[in-house]
Amino acid sequence: MKLSHSVVVEAPAAFCFDCLARIEDAPRYMSILKSLRMLTPGGAVVGARWRETLEIYGRRINLEATMVEVERPKGYKFKTAYRGVQMGLAFDLTSKGPQKTAVDLHLEGVGSTLVGKLALASAKPFIERIRATARQEMDGLKLAIENEYNGLGDDD
Repeated sequence: MKLSHSVVVEAPAAFCFDCLARIEDAPRYMSILKSLRMLTPGGAVVGARWRETLEIYGRRINLEATMVEVERPKGYKFKTAYRGVQMGLAFDLTSKGPQKTAVDLHLEGVGSTLVGKLALASAKPFIERIRATARQEMDGLKLAIENEYNGLGDDD
């Protein structure tokens, strides 16, 4: 299964990257992310690990993720696994001018066990719901970064 979605954020790429690199803040702008706890210090670096709880369609899923690629300000990639499905999620950032950045989400899931392959096969009818959720989450990400960039996310 592969899924991609893009948004254009009204903020510079370096600022967008810095927002995304604060992994522990992700629950603030990802509505499906209910909790996140860093397991290693140092932020968004290769090898960083964290535990997160997602709520998707009323079901809570606990995952452990590992950062596998980081290239500031171009983006990063992390991997996780759930019930025989290996998943990679990447954020790619492309400057579209001094104050605009294309933020591309790429999600790929591969069944690594029979159970995982069956789970992905049974998910096919729900792909449009999954795409809609990704669009919603990326719209929330866009809004959160733009609000922070414009000073609306300050705690003052």
